[in-house]
Amino acid sequence: MTTLRSLPIIGIITKSRVGYTATEPISTQELAEVIRSKWCKGCRTSDAGTTGDGGTYTLLAEVDGDVLAVQGRFIGGR
Repeated sequence: MTTLRSLPIIGIITKSRVGYTATEPISTQELAEVIRSKWCKGCRTSDAGTTGDGGTYTLLAEVDGDVLAVQGRFIGGR
């Protein structure tokens, strides 16, 4: 099983207990590109709360016939 993979825009993702985790945060503009991409099959976001600058995302990505659950952070206002 591969522990490191790469996704367009998101970059390197690493295997975790519940799927994959993005190693670097992405901007809100990049998150919008990811959501519009053909390989993104669904995405949920959660705001950072009181800080108001970014938050987290969880998405399903279809890559090479595999469906991957990916979690990560985004930065910037929505």
